[in-house]
Amino acid sequence: MTKRHMALDNQTILITGAAGFIGYHLTIRLLAYTGVRIVGVDNFNDYYDPGLKEWRLAQIVNFAKQSAGGFTMERGSIADQGFVEH
Repeated sequence: MTKRHMALDNQTILITGAAGFIGYHLTIRLLAYTGVRIVGVDNFNDYYDPGLKEWRLAQIVNFAKQSAGGFTMERGSIADQGFVEH
């Protein structure tokens, strides 16, 4: 199988559940690309340990400072219409 790479320079990517297991790893991986801007969304519910999610968020923020891309985090649920329309 041949790997294909997408041109991600100057792209903004929305990642829901950014502080969760998959979202965290996806965010870190995408921040490794030059010029990618990431908007993370997570409601920090207690389905998983909120402390672990806070730790992951801190790791993302630190990694983003060292990368050429950017990262912003929005705390809220995409199921909340008011949050989404914000």
